Amino acid sequence: MSVNIREINKPRGPYFQVLENYWDPVEKKPRHRTLLTIGYLYKYFPDHDPDDPQAHAEAEKAARKIVNDKFKEIAAKHANPEKATITVDIGRKNGH
Repeated sequence: MSVNIREINKPRGPYFQVLENYWDPVEKKPRHRTLLTIGYLYKYFPDHDPDDPQAHAEAEKAARKIVNDKFKEIAAKHANPEKATITVDIGRKNGH
């Protein structure tokens, strides 16, 4: 079992979900379930100037830190420390 964060690039911007991967003994294959929907990244930095690239980059970096901290908190609550693998990677993916 592991807890991961998934970033989906939607037309309105990056969208985040916290997922738990597990083994389904009935289907005999790995499955995942959503533990938490964090939502769109822009909701964490609504007051920024979109025309200023530097201000936008700083606001996005601060918002990603908030999302990352929220993920760590959820992962700590849901993960079994003896068996869990916690992956924290919310960096932008090129081409995805």
